Amino acid sequence: MKSGRPTRKLGGLLEFDLGRTLKLFGWLVITGFLAYLPVLSAKLEERRARQAEEERERADKEQAFLRDLNEAHKQGEVGEAFQSLFGLEDPAE
Repeated sequence: MKSGRPTRKLGGLLEFDLGRTLKLFGWLVITGFLAYLPVLSAKLEERRARQAEEERERADKEQAFLRDLNEAHKQGEVGEAFQSLFGLEDPAE
């Protein structure tokens, strides 16, 4: 390479321009990262969708529990359940 730029000899066999080599390597890294961005974006979107679905499921379970608890309270079964659960005694007794 007789471009007038400083070159390095690698093992006496190859002659290369270090500045150009580093620039090329930098462009390859940047291009690779930019090519990988859609993959990262898809993974992030998938994670967000999964978290949203888990949040909806949790909210549905919570609503079902509260609905069942309210129904049990209307039927007078909640007091007994809490007493047995926490080992409490009925204050009326």
